[in-house]
Amino acid sequence: MAKSWIIVLFLITAITVDVRGQSAADSSQTGAIKRPAKKYQAKAPMTQPFGADAFAASNGTTIRWLGMAGFLINSRGTTFMIDPLLEGYDMPLLMNFPITPKQVPHVDAIFATHSDNDHYSVETFKDLSSATNEYHSTIYVDSLMKNEGLPSSGHRIGDTFHFGPIYVRLTPADHAWQNAYPGVSKRHFEPGDACGFWFETPDGTIWAPGDSRLMPEQLHLPAPDLILLDYSEDSAWHFGLDGSAKLINAYPNAQVLLGHWGFVDAPDFAPFNGDPARLKRLALNPERIQVLAPGEPFTLKHVGQEKSAALNPAVQKNKYVDSELLHVFETGDLGMLDAIVDPGFVNHTGMGDRKGIDSLKEMVSGFHARLPNVIMEVKRRWADEEYVTDWIRYTAPGSATAIEGMEVTRYVNGKAIEHWFFPNSQVGRH
Repeated sequence: MAKSWIIVLFLITAITVDVRGQSAADSSQTGAIKRPAKKYQAKAPMTQPFGADAFAASNGTTIRWLGMAGFLINSRGTTFMIDPLLEGYDMPLLMNFPITPKQVPHVDAIFATHSDNDHYSVETFKDLSSATNEYHSTIYVDSLMKNEGLPSSGHRIGDTFHFGPIYVRLTPADHAWQNAYPGVSKRHFEPGDACGFWFETPDGTIWAPGDSRLMPEQLHLPAPDLILLDYSEDSAWHFGLDGSAKLINAYPNAQVLLGHWGFVDAPDFAPFNGDPARLKRLALNPERIQVLAPGEPFTLKHVGQEKSAALNPAVQKNKYVDSELLHVFETGDLGMLDAIVDPGFVNHTGMGDRKGIDSLKEMVSGFHARLPNVIMEVKRRWADEEYVTDWIRYTAPGSATAIEGMEVTRYVNGKAIEHWFFPNSQVGRH
């Protein structure tokens, strides 16, 4: 949202210069020129540059703040970035970025939480395209990326997908600030145009809420192991100081890394300012708030009271295969079923047991014949070493029907061997 505020900053600066010029003229008559001190601005520690080694295979999950709102995550060799901005910003900066796009050897995926140019940097995203497999964002931002020729995918709030071993879910965000300023944009921004991202890695869960005003639903998620907080004390369209405290205190054991603060040289511009010391005074377990330098590595660790299921390789494998199976249910693409379904598969239906992969293919094909272009929303997922349960809601354009219920699948040796669907409702949408 920086560009729209440049005008405001320019006007403030112009007025300030005029006042200072008048003061200087008056004081010069007495031989003393008084220059007002620059307003205090909390500043991040100095940048720690890094190179290709940060993208290499490893035995854990490492996070690096890229400056601004960006983060790099390397999870056992699978690398992804969230909101990277590594060049060409339109406001002065307090320090350098820890890496340039030309120095990035490879990225499996890049995520954009919304369209503001400090989160979706067109220049950075395009300059990283030769090293990047795929891009992900909301439906709206996906349309912008496709216009730039990027290999992107758009998702709705609540959608789930995966790349490599990483499971991803979009979480809600409220950042439609453009609607409050007539003339800033020609379009009306919708609630689903901005998002957060929830990641499940082999070493724990990471939540990047994105830029947002505090929303009640953001306080009732499963407890993450790490929160990547876009920290701004501006409460108009960001969490603000009190909102940030409420958010992290809803998950009192989660580690917290701060972005969006201490990098832009704009002490009078609240969206880019936040003082970690002030947040720590309001936080439960304040020692978990880590103030990193841009480029400084942080190792992800599970922080729950008991060992997380996400750390169990069998559970992780089941969730990975389950995501593939749900993709089949949503798209009707049967090509991958032979690789993820056991030959002895049994589908327990209300009309009796159906055995074999072919019976599952018939079920999926019939489902898509009745509801073409179906849209799947995974509301919640539970998993252990044998079963994965998904709370699912199916809708389809042009249909008044919504189907909701529990998909339960049993896995053995990484393949689906039994499946049940327990419908909760099949009601008209409102």
